Amino acid sequence: MYSSVLIPSSSGNVSNQTALVTPVSLAFLLLIYALGKWGWKPLWKLPWLGNILNTQLCPDLNGTWEGSLESNFKDKDGNNTITPVRLEIKADMFGFQMTQKTLVSPTQKSASSSEVLQCEVFKDPRTKKFYLYYLYQSTVLNPTETDDKEFFGAAKLEVVFHKETMELKGNYWTNRAWQRNQNTAGTISVRRKTD
Repeated sequence: MYSSVLIPSSSGNVSNQTALVTPVSLAFLLLIYALGKWGWKPLWKLPWLGNILNTQLCPDLNGTWEGSLESNFKDKDGNNTITPVRLEIKADMFGFQMTQKTLVSPTQKSASSSEVLQCEVFKDPRTKKFYLYYLYQSTVLNPTETDDKEFFGAAKLEVVFHKETMELKGNYWTNRAWQRNQNTAGTISVRRKTD
């Protein structure tokens, strides 16, 4: 899609400046795209400016996050289930992608995989804290006979700033096995491992 503006000369005739407007507009759009896709990252990496941008404008959540998920689902001993979890976040000024995998153990393949359907980074105007809200659809890779193959969930995680890293922590809830009054909820706590 091209747009051009006709610029009349002082005599009222359309001038040759029209031919310049379209390439300038295109160059401007390409510059904005490049800045929004990749150009912003170096600013967030600067020690003094990056801290201000992360804590005041919007945190850079890109990277691999690892931690644990504690569910109200009880194990065979009656304790809450604690499962390793890994988040992968890829974000720029135009989009936000996130996957969530619960792991059998930190070195093994995933037990379930989640696709994020909707997410938002939100700064609470009252507390000035950032939160990551998301809705996801999860697939259990090897469901038991009494388990659901797929379910939906939601989470609200606070972005906590530490000296060397960030942490995401908060609550989640699902509709997994809700028909049997066994839907799960719990807490998630993850720290960024790589950018």
